[in-house]
Amino acid sequence: MAWLRRILVRSLANQVKHYRRQARNHKRQESLEQLLDRSSTAIQQTLASSMNSPSEQASRREQAVLLANALSRLPDDYREAFIRRTLEHVPFPTIATEMGRSVGAVRMLWARSVKRLTELLGEEA
Repeated sequence: MAWLRRILVRSLANQVKHYRRQARNHKRQESLEQLLDRSSTAIQQTLASSMNSPSEQASRREQAVLLANALSRLPDDYREAFIRRTLEHVPFPTIATEMGRSVGAVRMLWARSVKRLTELLGEEA
């Protein structure tokens, strides 16, 4: 037991040294809401980019069809959270109230829907 206890103490001491050396910069930390907002903005810009040529318009229509197909394959809660937040720009607290869930739960639904959509669109590409 004493031998295992010494190994544990040394391992913990090494971990403490490691984390103290890294000196976390609190200025670089972002809240989950900021990260989700930035992701939402990136998706909106991608979907709403201006296209002028006929081939670009056709490509955009094709992408819209692929997105609609992928959205139809999502569970209802995922789809509702994604559409309300990303396409309709409704804040998370409002969506949470409408869905009868906590704000954190709605954020997770939205994040999972984005991940699942990425997977579905990758399969179709």
